[in-house]
Amino acid sequence: MKKKYFISVNYNTSNLIEKWVNNIRKKTTGECNIIIIDNFFSQSERNKVKIIADSLSIILIISDNIGYGAALNLGIKKSLQIEKENEFIFLIGNLDIEYKNLSENFIDGKYVYMPQIKEKNRVNRNPFFTILQKQFLPLCLVIGRLQSIFLLDLIIGFLKIIGYLPSRTWAIHGSLFCFHSSCIDINKEIFNNNSLLYCEELEFASYMQYRDVEIISSEVSINHIGQVSTNQVNSSKKKFLKLWWSSFQNWYYRWKL
Repeated sequence: MKKKYFISVNYNTSNLIEKWVNNIRKKTTGECNIIIIDNFFSQSERNKVKIIADSLSIILIISDNIGYGAALNLGIKKSLQIEKENEFIFLIGNLDIEYKNLSENFIDGKYVYMPQIKEKNRVNRNPFFTILQKQFLPLCLVIGRLQSIFLLDLIIGFLKIIGYLPSRTWAIHGSLFCFHSSCIDINKEIFNNNSLLYCEELEFASYMQYRDVEIISSEVSINHIGQVSTNQVNSSKKKFLKLWWSSFQNWYYRWKL
């Protein structure tokens, strides 16, 4: 049974940490480590997180507000430093999730284990994008260049329709990335400081494609509340579009896969 590392990022969501940790400890067996990266929001929030981490005996990493993906990189790096050459399983993602089933049957090898992710009115958010949908992602360049909310809604709708056609999974939903430690190139990080607003899924997918990693289905299932940390940005489509466009360009021009 492989050791597991559960990693998440806090940004003014300290009220979710205890429930998240208790759920993990209830659902998992065997050895595991739990890591929280605190992206700075305020000193009072940081003080709360320190107290919670100490009371729950979890690993706390203190960080500036560097974004979700870049903070996850810190947790990944810390895990690799602790385990050195030992193989283990990463389960990294949001605090606003609840594990319903946590399989212990992770196949050894360079695999991403795709979970079932349930949200309100959605049975499963995976796959996030298929290989076929990926071929149409360059259309999003037009959205950004024109800063058109109409085109944003139109292309999102088109991609959803394409998602019903048979195709292999390319990207999984960012509320939970579950994968074997052998997927990681210790000299190349998965995310970067400009990985923001739903582009983390694209970064993760491109990285795993670069590493020739296979995505397989798993028995892991979670409930995801959704938009706990991003609801303020998502409340304004214009604000969202501006921030998303910068992140999308960051992904597209770095990878071009």
